[in-house]
Amino acid sequence: SLDETAYYYFAIKAVDSMSNAGAWNSSSETGGKVNTANFCRISIAPGAITMLSALAGKTTGEIDLSWIAPGDDEYTGDINPGTFRIQYSTWSGVFWSTASAQIIISTSNVGQGSIRGWTVTGLNDGIDYYFKIWTADENNLWSSVSVEAIGRAPNVPPSAITDLSASVGRYSGEIKLNWTAPGDDGWSGDIVNGKYRIAYSSDSNDNFQLSSYDLLLTTSCSPFTAQSYTVTGFTLEATYYFRIWTGDETPNWSPISNGATTYVPPDYPPVIEFVTVISTIYFEGNKAVIDVTVTDDFGVTQVTLFYRKKGGSWQSTSSFSHLPSGTTSYSGKGEIPGSYITTTGTEYYIGVGDGLYTVYWKSKDYPQEITVLKVYQESIISGTITVPDENPYDGEMSLYIPERGLGHIFRPKLLTITQKDADLELPAVESAIDTTKNNGKPVTVFEFGPAGTVFTIPATLTMLYYVSSDIDERTLQMYWYDSGKWNLIGGEVNTTSNTVTAKITRFSKYAIFPSKTVNITAGEKTFLTPYLPVRFRDVITLVVMDIKGNKVIELESLPGANTVMWDGKDESGIFVESGAYIYKVKKVDGRETYGVIVVAK
Repeated sequence: SLDETAYYYFAIKAVDSMSNAGAWNSSSETGGKVNTANFCRISIAPGAITMLSALAGKTTGEIDLSWIAPGDDEYTGDINPGTFRIQYSTWSGVFWSTASAQIIISTSNVGQGSIRGWTVTGLNDGIDYYFKIWTADENNLWSSVSVEAIGRAPNVPPSAITDLSASVGRYSGEIKLNWTAPGDDGWSGDIVNGKYRIAYSSDSNDNFQLSSYDLLLTTSCSPFTAQSYTVTGFTLEATYYFRIWTGDETPNWSPISNGATTYVPPDYPPVIEFVTVISTIYFEGNKAVIDVTVTDDFGVTQVTLFYRKKGGSWQSTSSFSHLPSGTTSYSGKGEIPGSYITTTGTEYYIGVGDGLYTVYWKSKDYPQEITVLKVYQESIISGTITVPDENPYDGEMSLYIPERGLGHIFRPKLLTITQKDADLELPAVESAIDTTKNNGKPVTVFEFGPAGTVFTIPATLTMLYYVSSDIDERTLQMYWYDSGKWNLIGGEVNTTSNTVTAKITRFSKYAIFPSKTVNITAGEKTFLTPYLPVRFRDVITLVVMDIKGNKVIELESLPGANTVMWDGKDESGIFVESGAYIYKVKKVDGRETYGVIVVAK
């Protein structure tokens, strides 16, 4: 029970049977210094490990070591603290020494006789390794070398897939496989640069073998992640059986998976449920939109719209956007460009495919014919007339006639709306029109009849337009033709629906032009009240517009007077609302000027 950390000094003398004692081996019997050759320190190293095992680990390249710990002093006492050193080699004749140990383990409270362990990683699988261990106590006294243990690192393959399933795919002859990925070593570790081998057969008695596979897939994935693959080209009305194997980067192949089975049903042609049928269009140059709805037992792979000018070459578009409205129903739309909607006539038909069958609505030899007319007639007393243009995705050409707008009539009046060819119009010369755009010609032109019709209450005209990219739609305004010139009406532009809307008081020829930007200076303001009309001198004409550009009234000077007076009323004789109004005057010298009138009631 001496302290191992202390030095002890000893003296000795002999005593015979008669109790005669000799002298101490020091220079004096009473405490003389003992010669240094006679002291010692009590230190004992741990014993050598006599039980050591090396077993294959759970993952590739690992060996699990296990041993029984010696004591602090040979085989007695706990080690606290202490050290283990482990040396290993693939050659049993290696020189064994603590200095060559690859693994150093610092430890404490190691009970004598306890079982200790360590996993050595990064080893080459399939090769024998030799291991030995040394033990040191707190005084750094090392045991002698342990017994030798021999172990071989395993090559652990991925585990077998246990949840492989097979189901009918989206399209004809397809089967979709689903499974959960195992790990690189059993169910642990990511698979990097791994592989799947898939085998299938229509024979239920097939003896599936790893070497006889049908598909090889590459993969890198984590364990327990969902995997899928769609296999194509199967014979219809047949049952198929599937197996799968997983390989790691070595590759070590897993055992065979569970079996999966499915039946490939027959395929039926798609059914065209709906097509927009267009027989007549009253607007030349506006695109026509064709809606299509199709059902199919697997799915639609293609919807094609074929179209042409009558007698011309067939064109096609397959840019239908399929919008699933169920598991087997698909809808979409196609467009016939406006350049193909002419008075020559237009033809179209639809083709639909599902990858196996192609069916048609109408056909190349018997297409749907569209008659394009430029004259639309309708009898009306009041209400809205709409010109059919077969494009539901933009606005409409329409005319709203309020009650008694045509006067006190009791029988419907036949009105005529005629689309004119804008290219045949003479280039505009009016100063308000931006003649640098569209060669000075109108964007669209319509003539309304019967000629000479005047509304007792203004009607609302909405004109549909299409413009080229160099025209700013915000500058578009409505004009009406009278006495050999285009007169500004103004109007409200809707760039979403491609329309311009304005009030009109009579039937004439109406057009849409891009207008110049009008700048009004703050100093050009005139005030008007019901008791104080505004007079303009040295002018020929006056045009008053609201802030949206809608014409309120147009007045001409009295013969020889060159004076125009406005009393604040519109063309219907109704006093306008309070607010700011824009005016344009044409002076005697030919100049045109603009200003603002503020009406206060």
